[in-house]
Amino acid sequence: MKKVKVLFIITRSDIIGGASINLLQVSRIVQSLGYDVKVIMGGNGEIGNIFKCSGLDVCIIGSLRREISPLADIVYMWRLFGFVRSWRPRIVHVHSFKASLLSRLVLLLFPRINIIYTAHGWNFSQFVPSRIKRICALIIETVLAYYTDKIICVCKHDLQNAEKLLGFPKARLHLVYNSCMESGSRDTRNKSISDCSQSSTLRLIMVARFEYQKDHITLVEALGMIREDDWVMTFIGSGPLESRIRTKVEELGIQRKVHFLGEKSNIGDYLIDADCFILSSRYEGFPISILEAMSYSLPILATDVGGVKEAVVDGYNGKLFKSGDTCQLASSIKLLMDNPSIARTFGDNSKIFYETAFSEKRLKDNIKVVYSALISK
Repeated sequence: MKKVKVLFIITRSDIIGGASINLLQVSRIVQSLGYDVKVIMGGNGEIGNIFKCSGLDVCIIGSLRREISPLADIVYMWRLFGFVRSWRPRIVHVHSFKASLLSRLVLLLFPRINIIYTAHGWNFSQFVPSRIKRICALIIETVLAYYTDKIICVCKHDLQNAEKLLGFPKARLHLVYNSCMESGSRDTRNKSISDCSQSSTLRLIMVARFEYQKDHITLVEALGMIREDDWVMTFIGSGPLESRIRTKVEELGIQRKVHFLGEKSNIGDYLIDADCFILSSRYEGFPISILEAMSYSLPILATDVGGVKEAVVDGYNGKLFKSGDTCQLASSIKLLMDNPSIARTFGDNSKIFYETAFSEKRLKDNIKVVYSALISK
């Protein structure tokens, strides 16, 4: 019996983010379930090599780009048309807005192919600054939804938007929470908040690209407000705004307490040695970085945006604060610094919550349900 062919598509191969991590996990899960899997990704980044090392068949199409480029977009659509006509997949699973838009237009020519779309946040949400772009995205998503068999939302926040604003039929909507590639354990956290009696320094960490969305400035300004307290901050990541953040750190006179480590592949090694994870984003879908920190039993301080509060329950495994509120963030850091027992409880609850709601096993079970429903048609 021939294996069912599944084609995955994502726009970018240059950034390791939530969408690409989710795609890597899901494509591996689908392959483990006995499907014949291929992956198409745009750009010329290094992520393709990560997928190949995981045993996946990857095709890079450089003309698939995040930016609008009429010529490149037409070239991509033509190449995808030839690929689909030759390989004949039964299911095409698209990730990210640009890839889903162009790919679903091409797939209108192949009505027998089942289409799954994983929405990593909606481009008609309020975080998109241009009202015109929001309206255009809303119209596009509404129209293309009628040609999409299954739509996966990675958090309830996105699911509710799909139901209320787009009017998607509930039968085609599925809530499938993200997970993370590797999870930590209490045993591996040999240096943790539980050792605060021996070391009073609170070790803070944030893993995110230096870009507008992540709003490092708010965190740095909050740290400036408590510069005399005993803490150390580690930033992991790179991006266009890194130099600006470094300058701000120097202006506040906290450069001796703040460390910029750049991109790291072994994030777990740094989460093990941290006491608290912070994410100060202006907007989010459902960030995998928070789940990674939870898997290492870390208390979480994060902005109350998007689906974040579905992973961070205020007062249970961390504290939520309003986007841009430096005072509230500074107070939350002080709370953990002055109350090690609260920090320890938050961390323990993070691990429990991760294992019960966001484990890779749960992700696999949910994906199996979505695919089985299509195959049984």
